[in-house]
Amino acid sequence: MKKLFNVLLIVTGIALAIQFFGCGSVDFETAKLYIKQGKYNEALPYLEKEVNKNPNNYEAWYWLGETKGMLKDYVGMNEAFNRSLKISDKMAEDIRRTRYQYWANHINNAIPYIKEDNPNLKDYRKALDEYRMAVMAWPDTGLTYRYMAFAYMGLDNLDSAIINCKKAWDLGKDTLLLSFYGRYLIDRGNRAKQKFETENAEKIRVQKGINEITKGTPRREVVDAIGTPDTRKKNAKDPKKEDWIYGKYGLTLTMETDKVVDKKITRVVDLGIDSTYYKKALQDFNEAVVAFETIRSLMPKDNENLVLLVQAYVGANRIKEATESFRQAVENEPNNKVNHYILAVLYRSIENYDSAIEEFKKALDIDPEYADAIYDIGATYYNWGVKLRKEATEKGLESDEYKKKFQEALPWLEKVTEFKSKDPQIWYTLGTIYTILGQKDKAAKSFDMAESLQKQQ
Repeated sequence: MKKLFNVLLIVTGIALAIQFFGCGSVDFETAKLYIKQGKYNEALPYLEKEVNKNPNNYEAWYWLGETKGMLKDYVGMNEAFNRSLKISDKMAEDIRRTRYQYWANHINNAIPYIKEDNPNLKDYRKALDEYRMAVMAWPDTGLTYRYMAFAYMGLDNLDSAIINCKKAWDLGKDTLLLSFYGRYLIDRGNRAKQKFETENAEKIRVQKGINEITKGTPRREVVDAIGTPDTRKKNAKDPKKEDWIYGKYGLTLTMETDKVVDKKITRVVDLGIDSTYYKKALQDFNEAVVAFETIRSLMPKDNENLVLLVQAYVGANRIKEATESFRQAVENEPNNKVNHYILAVLYRSIENYDSAIEEFKKALDIDPEYADAIYDIGATYYNWGVKLRKEATEKGLESDEYKKKFQEALPWLEKVTEFKSKDPQIWYTLGTIYTILGQKDKAAKSFDMAESLQKQQ
């Protein structure tokens, strides 16, 4: 009697289960009974049997996904959900709800670990663990990759931050994320460039010195740039001249009256500068240009983006393009003195001195006490004069045109001493200009002031 009673209970339980879930195969109904009881491990093999026997049972695929989700197998969950959706969209809303629930749970679990006042590396790693689970639960959500990017930045893992920002942009087309992507690329580019410069510092210094030595370069500047020669010998054709031979650089300089009068490259020498990190930097800067140009196409009047675009162009050594781009920023905000100043610096970088001075003066029209603009007008005239003097010397021409530029620089740099009186470099520059213009007393006083200030530092 007791056995019969137990059998009746089992039959009744199965009947109730069938009534609750609807009719189906024995495997499917058994699985659903276990699911109702919260026994997901026990339900799993029955669901797998069911979908193997009846691969078009979209409901069985759905419950297989639900079961795997409860067991935290999100990859398996989504595979099952996708099979269900491929057969029918009847469970689509339930699937969306389930994915969102697991995703939101893990996103919320990460919140306590991301705090600005507690930059703990362990916490960032814990947050990333939650974000990774969220990605598995709902793979196509750009917001998760945004959070992951920020967490990776907390760990100073730029490479992973960049990857996740790019994924976030690809999925959500969020310009904020594209901006962060560009910023991170600039940051990584700057780090690579700095590493290149640090590892090759001496070689770069020498290469720059060799390149910049021209006819007319003073003896002192030659020694400062590339050191003393390996050999010195009187020039066979002219005893007033002396050849400075730098064998290790494949360079011969002919000196006369303490300046270079001829320069010969006797052989091409590889100084062994490793450009690996430089190339990586250029790649990052160029990719950042693409990002910020994309944003500009969407938001042409966003000046913050334009400033970042210019940084990317400058990093990529594309100064002319940077200048063209930043004109838009000036047009957007014509009363912004900083924009005029930045555009002026860019013009000066491409040796468009007239336009540079014009923009500096526009900045001063907005703020007559703008110290940086005052200094840079003087510096621009000075650079212009240096360029004209160098060109004349290289061509062997006698010209005083360069002196006019030094003369124009003078009042601006003299004004700078009113607010930068303790800067020795200003006094050195003034001393140089006074010397070129033949004002010996003022030159002596300026150099004395510069040396005095230098000793105080």
